[in-house]
Amino acid sequence: MMGRLASSTDSEYDDETIHRIFSQGLQQMSTEGVHCAAYYKEVGLEYHHHLSMTLAWEVEKLSRLKHFLNGEQQDIEFVTAVQKNEVKRITRLNAELDELDVFLPLDPPASDFDDADTHSIGDPHHSDHSYVGDPPEDGLVMVWE
Repeated sequence: MMGRLASSTDSEYDDETIHRIFSQGLQQMSTEGVHCAAYYKEVGLEYHHHLSMTLAWEVEKLSRLKHFLNGEQQDIEFVTAVQKNEVKRITRLNAELDELDVFLPLDPPASDFDDADTHSIGDPHHSDHSYVGDPPEDGLVMVWE
């Protein structure tokens, strides 16, 4: 009987009997026993309080996750829409090129600058000085510390 809810409907005792049994139990307990019972009840209440706070944080965490995932879904939808538009544009351009009977090679020719010797490009004023990156003429290297 001790520790049961007074409004429990599965009990064979009426409220008056439950109250009398509970009062007798309290009267038989020592002062220290009552303090221990009160501390135990306080710990139980505090546990439920912390549990409810934890559950509230879990709800908030899930809410933020849902918000994040919705934002990611919108980003994916935006990128997909941009890609679909790009595919349509390329398809339209290919169709226009086919109508003009123009074919672009898959491998464009190499640029003339790919094989150029950049060190052979001289000074347009034909002055007699070295260029950045040229090795020193005397072979000495300066080291800065």
